[in-house]
Amino acid sequence: AELRAIVDSNESKIEQLTQDRDDYKGASQQAEAELEKAQTTLLSLEEMVEEYDLLQEESEKLRQDNATFESHIEKLALEKDEVEETALQATTDIEETKSLLRIAQQELAEKEDESNQLILKNTDLVVQAS
Repeated sequence: AELRAIVDSNESKIEQLTQDRDDYKGASQQAEAELEKAQTTLLSLEEMVEEYDLLQEESEKLRQDNATFESHIEKLALEKDEVEETALQATTDIEETKSLLRIAQQELAEKEDESNQLILKNTDLVVQAS
């Protein structure tokens, strides 16, 4: 009977150890699945970091391009101002030239009148002399 009690006790211990082993296998498989999931997440995060780094580089390049464009725009604005000043000066010069042309045309008309009057006087003198 004592031997039976030892056998029963050992069988009970074997069943418990078997159950513990099965529980550990289950926990181990679950841990492996969680590890695999964590590794997949880590790979995704590493890819995100690489993508972020590329976006940072692209962003910096865009900032530099933007600065270059702004500089170019400022240069064009200065050139535009110079062209506008030149155009304004040309317009002023044209107006002055038109004014001088009108004065010259008036003087020419006056000279033509004087010339015509002298021709008429000369004609009168020639007629009187004859």
